[in-house]
Amino acid sequence: MPEVFKAQAQYGDWVGDAHADDADLAGIRAWIADQGLLKEGETVVGVKFYAGAHDFISIKALVVPENTYDTSKAYIDAKRAQGAIPLRQVDLALTAAEFLRHFKRFSVVLGVRGLLQVGDEYEPQ
Repeated sequence: MPEVFKAQAQYGDWVGDAHADDADLAGIRAWIADQGLLKEGETVVGVKFYAGAHDFISIKALVVPENTYDTSKAYIDAKRAQGAIPLRQVDLALTAAEFLRHFKRFSVVLGVRGLLQVGDEYEPQ
């Protein structure tokens, strides 16, 4: 059954957006490659991070059988036109803190049930 590349929680009490910048010398894509988790010719095109109750953490890399940005984009565009995009999921054995260390900056905004929406301007008081 296809999954959707979208953040989700059971109740959706908070909804928002996230952006991140790779760490200079130890980005998550480089770490995954250094751990030998990629097959020859594969590229990481996404990650999923989920934290749940009782310290449950799930971190997965989403991988395509292409080795450059341009060929990965062409692969994804072609598969998207046909339906669900085939992505290999790779479990990453990292704590939340270890995961975040692979990013120079990691920004998350969350609004309560749509009261604040991504892109709203506000005046800090």
